[in-house]
Amino acid sequence: MNILFINIRRSSMLLGLVFLLAFAIYMAPPAISAAKSAPLQTTGAIPLPPSEHPRLYLRQHDLEELRRNIHHPSVKPIWEKTIAVQKYAGDNTNLEKKRLAFEAYALKYLVYNNPDLGRIAIGLALEYFDKVSFPLTKKDVTRDIGRAITGGAIVYDWCYPLLTPKEKKTLIRHFIRLAQTMEIGFPPVKQSALTGHAGEAQLFRDLLSMGIAVYDEDPTIYHQVAKRLFTEFIPARNFFYPSHLHHQGDSYGMYRYQWEMTAAWIYRRMGYPQIFSAHQGQLPYYWIYIRRPDGQMLRNGDCFNSNRAATYWAEPMAFLLPAAYYQDPYLADELSRQYTKISGDPIFELLFIDPDLPTKSVSELPLTRYFGYPMGTMVARTGWDTGIDSNTVVAEMKVGVFQFNNHQHVDSGHFQLYYRGGLAIDSGIYQGDYEYGSPHDVNYYKRTIAHNCLLVYDPNEQFRFGSRTGLVNDGGQRFPNNGIEPKKLEELLTRDYQVGSVMSHYFGPDRHKPDISYLKGDLTRAYTAKVQDYQRTFLFWNLKNDQHPAALIVLDRVTVADPSFKRTWLLHSIEEPETNGNITTIRRIDKGYHGQLITTTLLPKEDDLNISKIGGPGKEFTVNGINFPNHPNPRSTTDESGAWRIEITPKQPSPTTLFLNVLQVQDADIKEGLPVSMIENGDMIGVLIGNRLAFFNQTGKPSAQPFSFTIPKKEDGCQTVITDLNPGQWQLWKNGRLITSFRINPEQPVAIFTGETGTYEMIPAH
Repeated sequence: MNILFINIRRSSMLLGLVFLLAFAIYMAPPAISAAKSAPLQTTGAIPLPPSEHPRLYLRQHDLEELRRNIHHPSVKPIWEKTIAVQKYAGDNTNLEKKRLAFEAYALKYLVYNNPDLGRIAIGLALEYFDKVSFPLTKKDVTRDIGRAITGGAIVYDWCYPLLTPKEKKTLIRHFIRLAQTMEIGFPPVKQSALTGHAGEAQLFRDLLSMGIAVYDEDPTIYHQVAKRLFTEFIPARNFFYPSHLHHQGDSYGMYRYQWEMTAAWIYRRMGYPQIFSAHQGQLPYYWIYIRRPDGQMLRNGDCFNSNRAATYWAEPMAFLLPAAYYQDPYLADELSRQYTKISGDPIFELLFIDPDLPTKSVSELPLTRYFGYPMGTMVARTGWDTGIDSNTVVAEMKVGVFQFNNHQHVDSGHFQLYYRGGLAIDSGIYQGDYEYGSPHDVNYYKRTIAHNCLLVYDPNEQFRFGSRTGLVNDGGQRFPNNGIEPKKLEELLTRDYQVGSVMSHYFGPDRHKPDISYLKGDLTRAYTAKVQDYQRTFLFWNLKNDQHPAALIVLDRVTVADPSFKRTWLLHSIEEPETNGNITTIRRIDKGYHGQLITTTLLPKEDDLNISKIGGPGKEFTVNGINFPNHPNPRSTTDESGAWRIEITPKQPSPTTLFLNVLQVQDADIKEGLPVSMIENGDMIGVLIGNRLAFFNQTGKPSAQPFSFTIPKKEDGCQTVITDLNPGQWQLWKNGRLITSFRINPEQPVAIFTGETGTYEMIPAH
């Protein structure tokens, strides 16, 4: 019963079709064995709760498996922790402990079918809701309110046969009282269906649980919740799920994804196996791929993971739920590393864990993965080894097609490199002295200047973030809709939230262990009219060399509205860079790290080149001469906010500028990198790094003209990559002899071969 995903690109007219397809699918409920449960029903597009109880998180036919699981060696500790909190039943000083106690008694009632346990749960719940209130001035208190409602819904549904009519009315009254104080409101009509706190537990778990539990007495509650879920929240996620990347990043992405998976589980346990696109199960792979050998992750968006005092960043429920739901052995393998201890809310682990799910090592996965529309990101690795001394390189190359705001940054074109430490980093601090919405956050951290991107400085440009005006001019990308989050998918598609497009992507020739990973994007729309055309091309090379494991080529071609606008290429680092001519060296040699990044700037050429170094104490987060300080939370053990950056600028004004930089990584003790040089041949420019050669068209357009090039004498066995070729058949000639042919198309956008010393011709075949 999969909801079909329609790949909406530019025409919002298709949006209605997405909804209609989703509705049509739900008109036919899934077939459920009559021996196990009563037939399911739908109202229009909305699946209805089954008539029996329990029906929230599990049903009668699930109890047998639960009773088996609690004796499983890996589940028994979770069971013991879940029911141990019943000891708090008499604790009237801490109502949250009382909530844990009544949930434990309700669970034991189901497992042991003992009505006395169920009546204890009901009594404790009534005591709790009669006393509980939440200070609405507390930060993020809606999460506490929602968890209270969920606990009450559990007792209401699981102990349903034991409730009196009066008790049902009392509990429903309390549920609604609390629901009306939540951020999303009740009825739940507030906040965005794509971002923000509405995309957490409020709708996906808390209000949905309430509606399902009390459906027999008040079906309007469920319909109010489910209508918004199926008309707004599910279509929005089915739009971005095919990218296999959550737009809210490495921290909030994982956190919010677990609530999306919770809703999927709620409906599966009711008998509706697939309410989201099946692409949902692929999102955790992004977090697998950006995992660094030291246990942290490449940063993406607002990052709170770095404030956790742990070297292995973990969000176990973001893997436990999809691993069991989709029976995915790779996710189960990653879960085995994250699941080092039972969480503070073990009842949900107990309900959904699959202790017998087999695992497959993530080291069997391909080294590169492309995360497509509507995100447009590629992550390339050289291996899966772990440990701070690992030889594995991890690189992220981002185009960025849609910008959702909230915890997503304006960083289209950003890249990161990790090798024995963070070398090309994502800078700034999310949680420290100042947090979301602070001057550091809106003037630096979320802004383009904090990333390895391109700035174009128009002195008259003004920036705002929601109601915040007068933000400092960093020369960076715009906040779509002035930073206001889209309320619905239709707004995202029609209000200029698209900031780029992927022009071409490829990795190979071995798709499992690719030599090259290539991504090219048009980022013009990420900027205001100050930028008339901007393309960024990435080519990551797995050099398969112990001393020089990888290199990244970054080519930028930008045309600006006014030649006087300053154009700046950014590279951020943790430690102070050293610049010598056109070469910049960054080392990471603290806290056990031992990596080095050597950046060779080929364009602008040295006679038109400025490389400035900015940073150090009191200047770590400088924007247009103003520092926006922030200090990490002292609990943090993994903060990498950075303190330095280089700015590469041309000396001369020009409407069009090319930046060509070659970044190679190696151990900090190695004195020199591989030799790097540039080859110019008409519109084609080449980069030679060691015995690797890559060509690009500096006009930004596909080449339809033949061209020749030479592989130097000392570079026999030179792997050569030619990009930016016109689609169609091309031939490679040497000394009047046809060597090979290439068919250039979207699936094979580059020509790649290994050649010996000599002069070659690349000719389009007619």
